[in-house]
Amino acid sequence: MEKLTLGQWIIDAEINTVRYQNEETQLEPLTMKMLVFMTERLGQVVTRQMLMDHLWGDVVVSNDSLNRIASQLRKVFQPDEDINLETVRGVGYRLIYNQTEPQKSHRINKGDYRKLTAGIFLVLVALVIIFQVTQKENESSTAPAELDDFTQLPGFLLNPSMSPDDKIVAFSWNGGEGTKFNIYIMEEGSPTPVQFSKNGFDLGPEWSPFGDYIAYNSFEFKDQTSSLKIQSLIGNATRTISNIGTLNGISPINWSPDGESIAVSVAPKGERRSQLHLINVENLAMSQITEKKEEVSDIMPRFSPNNKLLLFVRTDGKFNDLSPNQDRTNDVILIDLRRGTERSVLKDLPNVFGLDWLDDETIIYSTRANHRSTIASYSLNSREHKIIFSSPNIRLQGLDLFHNSQQLVIEAQRFDNNIEIIGLQDTSAYSKEKVVELTSSDFYPTLNSKGQLAYVSDFSGLEQLWLIEESGATPKQITYFEEPNNISNPHWSPDGNEIIFSIRAPVGSMGLAKIDVDGTNYEILRRGSANYGSPTWSQDQSSVYFYSDSLGTLRMYKMDIESRKTTPVAKGSAVMARETENGIYYVKFDEAGIWFQGKDGQEELIIEDFTFISLAEWDVFGNSLVYLTPDRNNTDYVVYDLERKEEVKRIRLPRMRRPVPSLGVAFNLAEDEIYITSSTEFTSALNLLSW
Repeated sequence: MEKLTLGQWIIDAEINTVRYQNEETQLEPLTMKMLVFMTERLGQVVTRQMLMDHLWGDVVVSNDSLNRIASQLRKVFQPDEDINLETVRGVGYRLIYNQTEPQKSHRINKGDYRKLTAGIFLVLVALVIIFQVTQKENESSTAPAELDDFTQLPGFLLNPSMSPDDKIVAFSWNGGEGTKFNIYIMEEGSPTPVQFSKNGFDLGPEWSPFGDYIAYNSFEFKDQTSSLKIQSLIGNATRTISNIGTLNGISPINWSPDGESIAVSVAPKGERRSQLHLINVENLAMSQITEKKEEVSDIMPRFSPNNKLLLFVRTDGKFNDLSPNQDRTNDVILIDLRRGTERSVLKDLPNVFGLDWLDDETIIYSTRANHRSTIASYSLNSREHKIIFSSPNIRLQGLDLFHNSQQLVIEAQRFDNNIEIIGLQDTSAYSKEKVVELTSSDFYPTLNSKGQLAYVSDFSGLEQLWLIEESGATPKQITYFEEPNNISNPHWSPDGNEIIFSIRAPVGSMGLAKIDVDGTNYEILRRGSANYGSPTWSQDQSSVYFYSDSLGTLRMYKMDIESRKTTPVAKGSAVMARETENGIYYVKFDEAGIWFQGKDGQEELIIEDFTFISLAEWDVFGNSLVYLTPDRNNTDYVVYDLERKEEVKRIRLPRMRRPVPSLGVAFNLAEDEIYITSSTEFTSALNLLSW
């Protein structure tokens, strides 16, 4: 195939490289395939379906797979302002080269014209029929919502807020780099935002109901306090409430529908727990509306459209640094503003990052459990959930509804996770290679005694279990779930013929399931209101170990598979068992470290003062215990001899781009290899969700 040129770019599809100003970049095969396809159709609108057919053929994939490739392609062309991969909302993409002359129109003869008009007529008839049918059908739990790019700016974009007329979005942005955030506003379709504030760390913009003011949180690092600023769009006149404590940076400010009050989440200076307050817009007086409670914060206040109710999220004690990266359990609470009474609407939701009202009786919220983000609606009358959107590897943060249409603007952070092998045979020249060459996110690797690798991947569009039978073999799909699920911590049976794993629906608790390696005999072992996670097998394969939070803390249990009889195993908070001939090893959190319990029931601390960042970063092989010891900057691979009770090997691992041990580590002690999940791509942008 001849090389293609695009401006100053030379595209060599045979070796998957592009060259620009004497710099060569290697592309993944699918990224190159899309680039060639778009270059051959320069300036033309190419639909998503055309691209999916060209890239994957008959293989069914999700829109996320295409979005990732488009994102990779945009990164390639970042050095060249003349080239842009433009999103045509609801249709597809168009590759634009600013130096390209307008394309000449093609003449259509009369015969072609008749065929064309007949074809258009048939398509219109089909669309009318489809529309009528879909209007009559109930929406499925996996509504066909799609994410489209709303902005294409570098850096971090936070806290989107739509103007009342749905024409302008306000957001916090770091300008592409650095740690200074200011408020920007941008009209839909405009390539360039306009800076609105200049204080250096401004977050959480919120439009007034009439579109004449924007309120936001301005944080001062020097004295660690916040100011609420109400800034006019005309003349930039600003009213300020200074030193009111610490406004919760990830908790949106919310303006009442009548414009008279602003609800905020504030922690008193020096404290980490925040409560809700109302600020009178006229005189700037502030009154507290939720009481201070130990180990919880009240965040994300949202007035109902009729101004009678206030919705908010109450987080547990794990949310102790007001950071969106902490795992936490949330309750959604409703306050009757007339009576001052509270009631719980939803309990024990994982990691709520967005909350709003669809109407006076329906709320919408976003959650993140393990590595899957979900947006769902909930009816206060019928108490029914409806999944609007669910996807792995996208962290959905703030969200805001359009006022006049069924659309959301969302702060989305995207990750592309891959499994890599790190060879430790020669520490002066580590070998490192990607395990799976498909364009997908792959995580939770687990090896059996036969050398077969099972892992979780979203290649098919939904998270499924996949299998690589031997090095270099084509991956095989094991599960074929038709509904979105979180799959985590798969673990091989001792004979290498079954896999047990945790599974969670987008809304609901985590359960346990098992399946044969050939995809048969799928069985749910345990599911209920509590979470059941990190399953492992007993040596005789008759039982499984798992943790449960049914008693309010993480306790470890052993369950007989046939009878389902369950018995507690360890004292205190314990997880992640490894059974051996002599007893079981497990992790404790209340008494940090790896512990051993012999058949006499006595416990012994083996590895103490150990900082865990995941439940899958250690294992036992015969007399050897292997684990990773990460800190802020380094990760060590350690082998500990259980007989000699001493460390026999410690290797400092090479620096990786965003290693993610929390998404799985598998050790191959015989070959001195580690299979580890790493994040190879990270982007932050505002996206438009339509459903």
